[in-house]
Amino acid sequence: MSHVKVILRHMQKSGKMKSILIFILLMNFCIAMEETEACDKGNRQACWHLGFLYEQNSQGFRKDYVKAKEFYLKACTKKFPPAYTSLGLLYAYGKGVKKDYLKAEELFMKACYGNSNKEISVDGCYFAGVMYRDTNQSFS
Repeated sequence: MSHVKVILRHMQKSGKMKSILIFILLMNFCIAMEETEACDKGNRQACWHLGFLYEQNSQGFRKDYVKAKEFYLKACTKKFPPAYTSLGLLYAYGKGVKKDYLKAEELFMKACYGNSNKEISVDGCYFAGVMYRDTNQSFS
């Protein structure tokens, strides 16, 4: 039996399981509130992170590709290269948007070329290369 199962069984027997679960939910709520406030104030990484949480169904966030797209777009307007990559993946796989390889390619290339601060997303370069390899489409 794994250590996690032993710990969970012990917490259930001691009656602490409910308290710990409530604590975790409250922590996730606080993270969500802090990230939302930071995003509203223009923090591009917070916007991207909220999109990621919605896309991945992580930390208590219900999977919602439309909301993920919304937050990725906010981060893209602030020229955050990882957001271009994440948004490109939504388009490449048709998650919450109509599948559009050309749009995905455009976003991956923006991530790869980066912004005026010379920030890039290596993942964007990788996915642009994978798309080229798999589809044999030339980039515009």
